[in-house]
Amino acid sequence: MERKEIEKNNVKLLGTVISEGVHSHDVYGESFYFYDLSVKRTSENADIIPVLISNRLVNLNDIKVGSHIMVEGQVRSYNKFENDRNKLILSVFPLSLTFVSD
Repeated sequence: MERKEIEKNNVKLLGTVISEGVHSHDVYGESFYFYDLSVKRTSENADIIPVLISNRLVNLNDIKVGSHIMVEGQVRSYNKFENDRNKLILSVFPLSLTFVSD
């Protein structure tokens, strides 16, 4: 019997960058920056989604406030120790990023 794998943890977002990049961390010469992405719902309300982008994925200087981008990737989480407590941080980790026109 052939086993079919169900792909899990895939996300695809289309939105507008609403913040400058904030440095998160460096690993083996790769730098990661958080950007806030405003993503409209069908109700016309918007969600603000933190996106963690690597400098190896795209030239970070090309990402400007107001840029329209599509990201495809995964939801990632980690615990951040803050004020003597752990805080769960959720973000989208893009595996691909495309600039889209208005």
